[in-house]
Amino acid sequence: MKKFLIIISIIICFLIGIGVSGYIFIKRTTSDEAIKSRLLSALKDL
Repeated sequence: MKKFLIIISIIICFLIGIGVSGYIFIKRTTSDEAIKSRLLSALKDL
């Protein structure tokens, strides 16, 4: 029973970590500053 609880808690922590990192990544990519820097870097490449 203890192994089962440990495995489930590890899986839950893993899923929470993925959710938090995904949320931060999406928030960072959709922020205005990121969009502006992407546009500027695209113009510099041209």
